[in-house]
Amino acid sequence: MKLANGKPIALGEIGSPPSPEILADQNNWTWFMPWGNLVLWGNGPEAIKELFEYEKVLTKDEVILDKMGNYSIQLQEIKTTH
Repeated sequence: MKLANGKPIALGEIGSPPSPEILADQNNWTWFMPWGNLVLWGNGPEAIKELFEYEKVLTKDEVILDKMGNYSIQLQEIKTTH
């Protein structure tokens, strides 16, 4: 966090994705991208489901791209809070 000097932080090419509890404490993290084959590494299916249903996680199906290249966000009702 100190290295970023207040700027947003992206987590790219990580092994195990952060938990909802970790995300709740990291307000400067803008996005994360785990390696596809490592998503379940150290996590069961329920942990991954909980992560992607967390209110601060935006998934691809919630981003709508129109013909002009503009995007909007369509949040789903199933998001949970922690």
